[in-house]
Amino acid sequence: MDSGLCRRQGSRFHVKIYSRITEVEETTTVAAPMEEVSTPAATQVESSGMRQFLQGNAYLLAVAILWGSYTPVLKILFNLEDGPTPELVAWIRGVLQATILGSILLSSNYLAKANSDDASPGGHTTQIGSFEVPTVLIGALEIGFYNCGATLLQTEGISMSGAIRAAFLIQATALWTPLLSTLLGERPALWQWVGSFIALCSALIVTLDQKMGGAGQAVLDSGGFPNTGDLYILGATVSYSLATVRIPSYAKNLSPLELAVGKSSVLALVASALLLYEIPQGGSIASLWPAYQEQMSAWGCLLWAAVFCGALTAFLHVKGQSLVSATEAQLVFSTVPLWSAIIAAIILPNEHLGPLTWLGGAMMIVAGIVSSKSKTQ
Repeated sequence: MDSGLCRRQGSRFHVKIYSRITEVEETTTVAAPMEEVSTPAATQVESSGMRQFLQGNAYLLAVAILWGSYTPVLKILFNLEDGPTPELVAWIRGVLQATILGSILLSSNYLAKANSDDASPGGHTTQIGSFEVPTVLIGALEIGFYNCGATLLQTEGISMSGAIRAAFLIQATALWTPLLSTLLGERPALWQWVGSFIALCSALIVTLDQKMGGAGQAVLDSGGFPNTGDLYILGATVSYSLATVRIPSYAKNLSPLELAVGKSSVLALVASALLLYEIPQGGSIASLWPAYQEQMSAWGCLLWAAVFCGALTAFLHVKGQSLVSATEAQLVFSTVPLWSAIIAAIILPNEHLGPLTWLGGAMMIVAGIVSSKSKTQ
């Protein structure tokens, strides 16, 4: 009995040892390939993220340059004798922008349906109460409302202020954007906060430039800070920041072209309503631009503002922000005043760059570099 019991216990002991060895071998066999596969996968994800970051910033840099040309071009219009009113400029820009983008969207949808066998309607929807509402409609109304308010306020402000001054005042968005992002649940990185602070300081430095006809001199010449035009511009910064913060939430489910058409259409509708209000009783649109037949160069400025500063930037803005965060986008937009100052110095003979303007521009570039540390760490 004792020998039989020993043999049974010994066999059980060998079985336990064997099963233990088998488990270790299986664990080793399974774990080894995971180590080999994980490193290339992580590298691929990191490479893809950096590629999106660079592409998004390239789109937004193009937007910044085009936006930089917007203020000097509008200032040319408002410097004209018997030129167009701000309300008419906003209306022409809104209608042309919506028409161009709408035509492109219809053409692309037609080609997509022609090349697809699926004729069923698509598109994302959002549940509001008991109704299914197209997400593109909600996004168009919200982003369009912010964009429309910013465009109208900025256009009115530019008509009352210097081009370079207006361009640098719009940099108050550098502070509003991370604050609004935080309130809406996003967590900007520390370096993004630092970059935003540097960008805001750079704009303030430029307003102190009182030499060589710089932006600070424009502040003194127009009666100090702030004046009515300043308040319009600062109001526009809040609207622009709201649009910058909210666009990424819609860009995940909507194409850049759809969202650009939506917000441009809202601008066209609101600007049309304001235009009807501004037209004198019994008058016509021509009363808002008495010299519209003689000032052909002004039409070129309007086309530039509508096609390049309007339609093209509306698309590139949404496209870029579908790839980067709101705070990162804002830091690219911090270069807008630098482009405005350079372009204004070229096409506006009375606008010059002082030494502090160049210092502020250099600090904006530093702000972008500082912000990029959040992507490399």
